[in-house]
Amino acid sequence: MMRYLEYDFLKEKGLANFDNWVTVFGEQKTDWELAPAGNKFKERTRIANYSGLPELMSMFKQVADIRTADTVNLDVPDCQYKVVNVEATPFQKELVDELSDRADDIQGGNVDPSVDNMLKITGDGRKLGLDPRLIDPSFEDNPNTKLNKCVENVIRIHKDTEDDRLTQIIFCDLGVPHKNTSADKSEDNSDLEEKSSAERESLEEECDFCVYEQTLSNGYTLTHTYFNSGFSSSASPLSRNL
Repeated sequence: MMRYLEYDFLKEKGLANFDNWVTVFGEQKTDWELAPAGNKFKERTRIANYSGLPELMSMFKQVADIRTADTVNLDVPDCQYKVVNVEATPFQKELVDELSDRADDIQGGNVDPSVDNMLKITGDGRKLGLDPRLIDPSFEDNPNTKLNKCVENVIRIHKDTEDDRLTQIIFCDLGVPHKNTSADKSEDNSDLEEKSSAERESLEEECDFCVYEQTLSNGYTLTHTYFNSGFSSSASPLSRNL
């Protein structure tokens, strides 16, 4: 942001180059972290802490007006957080091993980046964590995946609060509904070569399996509204699909 908003100032101070900037304001640390494939650890060097914060903030405030929660006085409701841990299924573990093999091939230079790359592996890993069918709709429908556990939780809450006719909102940025007409497909294919690498990679997020359809297969219907890369799903009340 400083390079974008006050590049001339940074250049005047000899900090326009990131290496110079991080030498002054950052403390680097090498530590072990999980590899993209999710099955082993590798050493990575990251910025662990920032130094010279008063000077850094003084420089940044030349172009930024900073407001914190205690200054804007927003009316924020109280929330109760509950994290549900779901164990990986045996099939998911097999697929993780395949991701590891793909990562080894890429790092060994045995695969053309246009065929497979670490970004695709990371994307497949995210899909795999939610439900393997996001990678291939023909994969098994295991009741112990995160998606199915979420559906069970939604149905349980609906049944427990049915008399109060409450609303549930579900946020999800993977496997959401998208346009799927023949005309759209034809247009997408014709324009594919003209798209940038980032745009082509974004198409990997789309697949034939939709998490919304999973609620239908469990006998429930949801109303849904799209926004940005995800969708909200409300049940008011969640109704049986008769």
